Amino acid sequence: MPCSKSTLHLLACLTVILVLIPVSAEEPASPAPPGTDLAGVLVDAIALTGPPPLPPTGLIVRSDDQIAFMGDSITSTNVNRGGYLRLIQYVLGQNYPGLKLIFINAGIGGHRADMMAPRFVKDTKLGQGTTLIFINAGVNDVGQRRDKALEPTNLELYRDSLIKMVEEAQGAKVPVILVTPTVIYESTEAEQNKRLQVYADAMKQIAEEKNCGLVDWHAMFMTAIANKPPGMRLTCDGVHMGLYGDTILALGILRALGVPDATSAATDLTPTLRLNLWPTPMPLLQAAELLQVPLNRFARPEWHGVLTY
Repeated sequence: MPCSKSTLHLLACLTVILVLIPVSAEEPASPAPPGTDLAGVLVDAIALTGPPPLPPTGLIVRSDDQIAFMGDSITSTNVNRGGYLRLIQYVLGQNYPGLKLIFINAGIGGHRADMMAPRFVKDTKLGQGTTLIFINAGVNDVGQRRDKALEPTNLELYRDSLIKMVEEAQGAKVPVILVTPTVIYESTEAEQNKRLQVYADAMKQIAEEKNCGLVDWHAMFMTAIANKPPGMRLTCDGVHMGLYGDTILALGILRALGVPDATSAATDLTPTLRLNLWPTPMPLLQAAELLQVPLNRFARPEWHGVLTY
C-alpha cells in the first residue's frame, strides 16, 4: 500500500530528528554569557580582565602565614558581606586544603593614604606575626578632593604616606604588595578615573622604587568596563563592589598569591556566594563611612577584623 503524504511527512521528520540528535550531542555547549552563571563568576572575571601580566609560578604563602589587608571601605565592607576576602578564602580552601592562613582586615571606610599611615603598624599587627601586607589606597584620595586631587601637595602626600607604610613593613622584614585604586563610576571616560590613573601610576613607581609586589586593580577594572556586556554592573554604586567587582578584586589578589587562573576558574563559588551575600543596606554603609565608623561594627562575629580558616 502506498504511503499517504502525511505518513511520508512524519517519516521525513523522524529521519531528520534521528540524524540531528547525534550531531548536536557532539557539539560543545556554548559558554554562558558573562553575568548569567554564578558558578562561573571567576571564569567571567578572567574573560573580562584578560590574562595576568605574568603567570604565577607557585604559591608565595605557607600554612600559618598571617596576611594583612590595609585599605578603605572597598576592603572594610568585606567585613560585613564577605566580599573579595571571603572569595579568596574559599578558593584557597577548596584548592589548597592543607593551607591554614590568618587574614587581618585593616580597612576603614573613608580613609585616604594619609589616614592609613598613622594606624598602619597597629592595624596590620606589624611585629605580631604578620608575614605579608597588601596596601590599597587612592579612591578616597581622589574622591574626597574632587578637582584638587591632582594638586602637587595632595599627590605628594599620597606618595609620602605610601612610602612610609612600605618602609615600616620592610623595616620589619615583611614584604608588601601594593594594590592600585579601583574606580569611581563604571566608565573609562570618567574624569575621576583619569585622576585615579595618575595615583595608580604613582603607586606603580613606588612599587618599582621599593621593590614591592603590585596588583593593578585599576587596570583590571578599566579593561573589564570596556569588555563587559550591556547591563552588567561591577559595583553597587559606582564605587563599592557588587559580586562581579568583588570577584575581579579576588582574582587580582589570588594571582599575586600565586594561584593559577586555571585553578581559580575551576572553582565553583556558588556555595560561598550563598553565605557572603548578606548585605547591610548601602545607605547605612555610606553613612558609616562619612562618620568614619569602622564597618566591622556591622559584622557577623566571625568577621570581626581577623579571619582564620
